[in-house]
Amino acid sequence: MAKKKPQRTTLPDGLRQALTNSGKTSYQLMAETKISHGVILRFMKGERDIRLETAEKLAAAVGLTVNVPSAQKADTTDNSSEG
Repeated sequence: MAKKKPQRTTLPDGLRQALTNSGKTSYQLMAETKISHGVILRFMKGERDIRLETAEKLAAAVGLTVNVPSAQKADTTDNSSEG
């Protein structure tokens, strides 16, 4: 029986979850980020996508950061089965 890969959370879904978990209202987010209330609401409902710049502002408002692995850590090739 094949193992099922764990489902990954998409970046938009992760941001939506962080916004929800922050406890901040859409009006608070609008005031902090200067992003239109309608844009925030439609994004939160999954009705529209947002630009990366907008995502960065929303992420900063709720303290969300992205950890990017260094180039050395990103290379996880396993060569133990060779040779």
